[in-house]
Amino acid sequence: MVFDDDGGCTVDADILAPALGLSPASLIDQLRAGLVYQINERGIGADEGLTRLTFRYRHREFRAIVDGAGRITGPREASCG
Repeated sequence: MVFDDDGGCTVDADILAPALGLSPASLIDQLRAGLVYQINERGIGADEGLTRLTFRYRHREFRAIVDGAGRITGPREASCG
């Protein structure tokens, strides 16, 4: 994962797509259609420098804790609701 200067990030579709039940190509299509939602939460205090990323598509969700270098350092969770 790579963070840009505006606080956004780039996530490898090969990692994210299967967690959301999609192929990488379908993930791109669903992102363009506005059907995949992303939430970035920046850590404060003891969690300074960490970001929790949450991606949602229909009833599926993928969450990961990422450090400033873009490495996943915390739990990677995929769930269906």
